[in-house]
Amino acid sequence: MKHDSEISSRNIIRRFWKTTVAVSRIRKTSAAVLSVLCFTACDSGDIIPKEDTGNKEIVATVSFTHVETIPAVRERKLAFMSYTNPGDEQPNRMHVITTAQEGAPTKLSLTQVPDDTRQVVLALVDQDNQIIYPFFEKEISSSSDRVDLGAVTVNLIAYDRVQKQLFNQSCLDCHSGGNLSRGLNLGEGQSYRAIVNVESKVPGMPIVKPGDVESSLIVKQLTDYNTGSFHTTLTTMKDNDITLLKEWIRNGAPVN
Repeated sequence: MKHDSEISSRNIIRRFWKTTVAVSRIRKTSAAVLSVLCFTACDSGDIIPKEDTGNKEIVATVSFTHVETIPAVRERKLAFMSYTNPGDEQPNRMHVITTAQEGAPTKLSLTQVPDDTRQVVLALVDQDNQIIYPFFEKEISSSSDRVDLGAVTVNLIAYDRVQKQLFNQSCLDCHSGGNLSRGLNLGEGQSYRAIVNVESKVPGMPIVKPGDVESSLIVKQLTDYNTGSFHTTLTTMKDNDITLLKEWIRNGAPVN
């Protein structure tokens, strides 16, 4: 009985070991497959159902200025996108731009675009691919398999981007409409004249001093806890928002 018991125990151990090895192999195989899929998706920047693909290619040559403000987080993406119809909830193709050389022509391309595509957009989008700020939008009607949008120059520090990316996303609950904390209105159409060359309660430090980041109170409010308190911990505010604000101020706080 003891001998039989030992044999039975050994069999159980062998079976357990074989099962463990098999499970391990399955996990490794699954991880490898997932890695390939993820790499492919990230490499192309395009994730759409296969049945929605077409034969159209859309290209553009874009020269970006102030490339240091290109975002690198999932909550903020610079994306070249096509839409079946203007106003659609989601693009049918997307290419995310993560880097570019200052002022140098950058070739952008969307491939296997559905033939019924009617709009192309270059925009800042959020993690759900919803547009925060469009840099350009163009409707297309060509039946050609290749659509060339030509050369485009994109200024990445337009004030409207500062408004929509920073103020609209993080500041309006306390600084718009009838709810104006400290009397500061950061609503659209109001914010520029409320902050640029406007004196603050700190002597010699206007809210925004064009060309001078260090002397602009708004930067300290959003980055220095001793000055701005809870403003520096806003979960909606990202590092790229501050980079954008600083670059906009450093370059003279232009209104366009």
